[in-house]
Amino acid sequence: MVRKECRRILLVVLAMMLVLSGLTGCTKDIPITDRDDTHYTRAEEDDQEATVYESGEDQENQTSAAEHREYIHSEDPAECKAFLQTFLDAYRAQDPQAVYYLTGAGEESLSYNGFQGLLASGFTYEIGEVDMSYAVPYVTVTITNVDFMSILETYLASLSNEATYADEQILQDLTALIQKEDHPVRTFECLVPVYYLDEDSGMKIEMTQELSNALTGGFAEFISDYLWQNAGQGQ
Repeated sequence: MVRKECRRILLVVLAMMLVLSGLTGCTKDIPITDRDDTHYTRAEEDDQEATVYESGEDQENQTSAAEHREYIHSEDPAECKAFLQTFLDAYRAQDPQAVYYLTGAGEESLSYNGFQGLLASGFTYEIGEVDMSYAVPYVTVTITNVDFMSILETYLASLSNEATYADEQILQDLTALIQKEDHPVRTFECLVPVYYLDEDSGMKIEMTQELSNALTGGFAEFISDYLWQNAGQGQ
């Protein structure tokens, strides 16, 4: 049975990670595993879901994508790589304006308070190839970051069933674990769409769930797995 204390700790951590709302609010769930079988076009402005054209559909459907506001994108792979590098460097430098490189960005700038700042400052990355064969370019990037997912799992497992933990102590403990020189690390492979929202906008990066997960050290994956594993269990 899941302990109330563990759930409370997760709520504390979630509250500390909510500074990412400006970032994760720009995410779309583009299933990378299905990338080879689909082409994506922009959703209409009335918030309808984006039209998806299957690769196996006839040519008439494929060429009609322009009627559904097909994404505009650079034809230069080097330009796509350079733009992603600019965003990652700005994010790692904790530049509040980094949010404006993202699709769906609002008026608020990014805040790097709490764990977001700790995780943003320590990751490294390597940009790979660009796949130009689909509706938008996909830039491959390998991100190595603190394995926050592993840290959370280990920390929760270490807690006593009987003890009560102050929020401040939880935050101090997790901060210390992130800052340890021998903290666990993890490598994330991401495919990042880079394109223009329309003819008047600058180039943008789509903050996919896997990129957001990489920048937060696997935090989103941890929450998803934890809730799935403990769904329906008692308090």
